[in-house]
Parts: sequence; C-alpha cells; structure tokens
Amino acid sequence: MRLVLRTALLGGTILSASVGLSSIVHAGCVDGSNGTVCSNGSSNSSLVYTNHNPIYVAGDFVLNLESYEVLGGGISLSGTDGHSSVILDSNSKVLGAVPASFSAAGIFVQGVDNKNISVDLLGSSTVDSTANGILVTNGGFSPADISVTTNGGAVFGRSDFGIHASALGADINIHTKGEVFGGLGGILASSTLGRVDVVTEDKVSGVGYWGLWASSIFDVSVVTSGDVTGTQGLVATGSSGVTNIITAGGTLIEGTSGSGLIAQGGSVFVDAASDIIGSDTGLAALAFSGASTINTSGQIEGVAGFGILASSNSFSATDTLSIIANGKVTGGIDGIRAFTLFSNDVTINADAEITGKIGNGITGLSDQGDISIFAGVNSR
Repeated sequence: MRLVLRTALLGGTILSASVGLSSIVHAGCVDGSNGTVCSNGSSNSSLVYTNHNPIYVAGDFVLNLESYEVLGGGISLSGTDGHSSVILDSNSKVLGAVPASFSAAGIFVQGVDNKNISVDLLGSSTVDSTANGILVTNGGFSPADISVTTNGGAVFGRSDFGIHASALGADINIHTKGEVFGGLGGILASSTLGRVDVVTEDKVSGVGYWGLWASSIFDVSVVTSGDVTGTQGLVATGSSGVTNIITAGGTLIEGTSGSGLIAQGGSVFVDAASDIIGSDTGLAALAFSGASTINTSGQIEGVAGFGILASSNSFSATDTLSIIANGKVTGGIDGIRAFTLFSNDVTINADAEITGKIGNGITGLSDQGDISIFAGVNSR
C-alpha cells in the first residue's frame, strides 16, 4: 500500500508513502502529533507516511492515494499558490475526520483565489467521517473550478454534510455515482458568483436539513437519477440566472418536514419524472424575472400544502408560466396553484388525476395575463 503525492506545479513538493515505514521528515516539513504536516516544503522535500496515518498538508499538490487507508483521522490539503487535487483509488478509504482545528471533515481541501480544486474518488473508494464527509472551499472572487466526483463508493458525513462545497467566484461541479449521506444535509453546493452543477446517480440523504441544496446568484443545474430525501428534499435556488432541475423516473424526492422540491431562479425549468412528496408542498417553483416551465410525469403530493405551487414575477409578457402534469397530483390545499403578478400568461395542461383536498384541483391566477387550463382524457 502506498501514497504518491505529485506536484501540481513545477518546483513543488513531492511526497510519497509506503506501508510499514516510519515517518521520515525532510526539509520544510514538521512532524505533528496527529500526523505529519508539510508546509511550503522545498522542491526536493519528500516524506514517507505509514499507512493508516492522517495526512495534513499545506501546499499545492496532487495527492494520489493508492491502496491507502486513513483510520481515525482525515486528509487536509490547504493550497498556497496553485491548484489542489486529491485522488483516491478504488482500494483507498478515509475512516475518520480531520481535527476541527483544521476543519472537521474526512477530506478537507481549501483553495486559493483563481486556483482549481478537485477531489476524485475512483471505483469503490469511500469516505466515512464523524464530521463532514468531503469539505472543499475557495474564498476567492476570481473564476476557478471546484470539482468533486465519486465513482461508486459511498460518502458519509455522520454529524454534518456528506459533501459540502462552497465558493465565492468559482464554479462548482459535483457528480456522485455512490450514496451520499449527511447527519445535517446530504449535499450542499453553494457559489456566490459561479455556476453550480450537481449530478447524482445514487441515493442522497440528510437528516437535519435538506437532502440536496444547490445555490448561486446565477445558473444552477441539478440532475438526479437516485432518491433524494431530507427535511426538505431537493432545493435549487438562484436569483438572476437559470435554474434547471431534471429528476429520473423510478426515484423519490422527499421532504419529510417541508417541501419535496423547491426551484427558484431568474427563469425556472423543472422536468420531474420522479415521484415527489413533501409534508408541506410537493413541488414549489418561483421565477423572479423570466419564464417558468414545469413538466411532471411522476406522482406529486403536498400533504399539508399544495401539490404543485408555481409563480412568476417577470415584467415581460412573453415570459409565460407553463405546467404540464402527466402524473397524479394531490395537495392538502390545491392540487395545482399557478399565478403571475403581471401580464404573464398562465397555461396548465393536466392529463392525470388532480386533487385538492380542501381547495381546488387546479387554480390559475394572473394579474393581467391570460389563463388557459386544459384537461386531458385521463384527468378528473
């Protein structure tokens, strides 16, 4: 079992590790009580880690872990002037957390302004942490990329988030092919000025908060082909860009004490083939300045609120609010409620059973626009 750390920049620090060897410290490195910390080592610095030891490094590295298991600690990589990357092969595991003095997580990577961050879990490599599973952050306003990819292994953040990625200016890309669980939330991806893209192919769940939260001032895209559950199931929120959500059939998006799915943005597009259930509203969509389009083919239920609640605040008459419901929709109040505040048209096409338990099956409202409601042969 060995660990290979390759420099991300020419002239950087090179570290390697092998099982059964005691720590060997060279120029620029300091031996720490919880592992070995290497800070701004010279270009010829090297360090041998014994397998199972935590890894705490300051510098600009590509950490390439091969058959390396971290037991009782974690991996911390703090960039100083370049790109930062952590790669785990299919035989590697992180079973523990970086101490809170670094930032509590199984894998913690902190980047610098305009530099990229990537975390790549190959094959069945796993992270099981008492705190956050994977925590990556970049506090710079300049454009950069944050990428987190899992390829089949699970990520658990037992008391915090499974995956937590945050940035001011960087774009965030998360793609998971294994289960993600967080004691608070499953996935939290938030960039102030960058684009946020999240793709999940397996179950994502959180206990205390959302199953999945993605946010940006600008564009947000979420594509799921696995179940998503949390107090609120899936939340994708922007303000001036496009928010796009696609959910696959045969899956469930569930909010156990809130809404099942919430989409907000300048314009909103939702294509939901999954079932969606919320203890309050099933599916809620709000377009602040553009069109809103919602297509559903799975069953939608809002136990105490609305099955589907949609609105548009755009001033442009060409920004319509459109709902196509080809699956059963049930609301504790209305089955479907859609409204616009200005001259936007509202169009609702329903070809399934639409039920409002104490209200209407379908309610369409517009301050100045036209309202069109079409009931198909399967609607009642």
